[in-house]
Amino acid sequence: MWVLFDGGFVSIVHKDCPPGSLLVRARVRKDLVAFITMGRPGPMPKIVRLPEADYRFRAVVPRPIVKRALDAVADAVDYPNFKDRVHESQGIERARVYSNVWSDLYEGLAREG
Repeated sequence: MWVLFDGGFVSIVHKDCPPGSLLVRARVRKDLVAFITMGRPGPMPKIVRLPEADYRFRAVVPRPIVKRALDAVADAVDYPNFKDRVHESQGIERARVYSNVWSDLYEGLAREG
């Protein structure tokens, strides 16, 4: 699952992790920290850096923390336009990246409509 939120971008999968946990990955460390922080009540899970990987930063996170983070992401939506919020919270470059994702999805999925 990809999660793009006003605090970053993470990928969540069940790969190379024990039952009851998920692997949360990010290309930028602060994105991973922002997501995990939204759901954790205690210490930060260990973040591993893999310089050659597509998602360089990874953490095995208990499912309840991932669920709380997803809930917190949804609860934090208080804006009328996501791309504008990303521009405010993360800057114009990140907003451009997210706009490109939006455009690709729009063009690629419009044919399925």
